[in-house]
Amino acid sequence: ARSVAIAIGITLLSPMYAANTGQIDAFKYDPRKYINATMNKTEAKCIKLLIAKESAWNHKAVGNLSGTHRVYGLLQIKNPIAKDMNPMQQIQLHMRYLDHRYDGSACKAWSHFKIKGWH
Repeated sequence: ARSVAIAIGITLLSPMYAANTGQIDAFKYDPRKYINATMNKTEAKCIKLLIAKESAWNHKAVGNLSGTHRVYGLLQIKNPIAKDMNPMQQIQLHMRYLDHRYDGSACKAWSHFKIKGWH
């Protein structure tokens, strides 16, 4: 299991598409640019709403301080690896979660969030 976790971690740290270094650097520090470049307009709007609610765009945010599991980053990810990731990497990690739980749809996650207060 540990080797699988390491392999997943390495995969998460690599870009999801070909881009020049300047683009990747811009995305690391401006999550809105990354979202706009990699998602359709509707899905981009939904993930931006989630980020605004979850962390107010603070990629260093830590939540659930009184609970059993801390959550980290733009989208309040339970995995502590997220606290050391840049915004682009946090979004990539979260998109994998959305693929698993919401068929890749940030809008389905946003709908769930509006009803339940979490996604």
